[in-house]
Amino acid sequence: MAILGRSKFIRCALVITILSIIIATGQSLELLGMLRPLPSVLGVLSLGGMALLWRDISSKVKGENRTLSSLLSQYFAVKVVGWLGKRQRGKLEADTLNIRQVQEETLLKRLRKNADTCYGKQYDFSSIKGNHSTLL
Repeated sequence: MAILGRSKFIRCALVITILSIIIATGQSLELLGMLRPLPSVLGVLSLGGMALLWRDISSKVKGENRTLSSLLSQYFAVKVVGWLGKRQRGKLEADTLNIRQVQEETLLKRLRKNADTCYGKQYDFSSIKGNHSTLL
């Protein structure tokens, strides 16, 4: 447990050191004529964002001996899969509001897709358009 606390302390000290260097460099160089507070604010915000990202990644990872690239790739893969899941859930929720229309659209897509097969030609799938009376 003491090792874990020491690791967090070292990480905080490193973040504060880097933040101090960024602020000092930004103020001394004046970054292409920008206002003095602007580089400091940009440095603090970007460093804060990186610290939050690192905290989020490290809180979700259980393995100790992993490379930074494997951590980042796992983190972004989980984020992408989560986003795709939310997107699919939204589509499903929207589809359940009007089931009859969704079923009709699905059936018409399948009929159009299979219109050139032997079975589709035999039963003239290409003539079926979208009128409710022909589908029922």
